[in-house]
Amino acid sequence: MQLKPITAIVVLLVVVASLLVVGCTVNTSSTSSPTPTPTPVPTVVTPTPSVKATSTPKPTPTPAPDYSSELNSNSGWLGRGYSITTQFKKTTLNGREAYVGSLTKTGFTMPVQIFPMSSYSDAVSYREQLINNYKAQGYTTSKITDDGWQGTLGYSMVDISALSTTVIGQPATIVISMNTA
Repeated sequence: MQLKPITAIVVLLVVVASLLVVGCTVNTSSTSSPTPTPTPVPTVVTPTPSVKATSTPKPTPTPAPDYSSELNSNSGWLGRGYSITTQFKKTTLNGREAYVGSLTKTGFTMPVQIFPMSSYSDAVSYREQLINNYKAQGYTTSKITDDGWQGTLGYSMVDISALSTTVIGQPATIVISMNTA
């Protein structure tokens, strides 16, 4: 039996139609939702204010307490044979708060600088900075301790210490100098 060309065309159309129907069939048991069509959102223009903001006031810094009286009545110095030659007073040295005064023992007067610090690590860091400054001036190391460093230059001697606790109740870097000539 010979198929006529018309039969071949009909069979081909049935196959194409069945493929089209199968491809266009929607599964109604699916839980997917149709893709929403986006709707355009109108652009809103916000006007720019013509008034400019002023700066926010900063709080007034709290002044650091003055420890001069505690230093001038320190029994730790007075009980060890030191006498206060020049009363300690609050000042600024090298851009830092400091207390300066002088002590005398066995005929030698020693200028003293006390720099209060917020932490022991700050005291150690500033001590190292001061040591480097003195070394740059020509001082040589004569003694190193856990707390400090002693350096000499001719008849001049300097002792720089970092202390975790002091009479002022906070860490400090202390510089004591002396001329032995």
